[in-house]
Amino acid sequence: MSRNTVLTAYEELTAEGLLGGRAGSATRVRGYGRPPIEPNWRAILRAAQYPAGALTFRDPDGNTLSFHR
Repeated sequence: MSRNTVLTAYEELTAEGLLGGRAGSATRVRGYGRPPIEPNWRAILRAAQYPAGALTFRDPDGNTLSFHR
């Protein structure tokens, strides 16, 4: 098995919270991963608001089309 494959596996398992360890100590299996973090939907929806302003497009004939947000 490639060293890079093993290192990648250790990194992914550590990122998922399944492995832990300290410098000078062995790497240990934690047993269970971290519980999934629930997204803050309210904050996501607030951040998804489009800024107010006008958009200008041109159709294939070169005519200006304006849309207001």
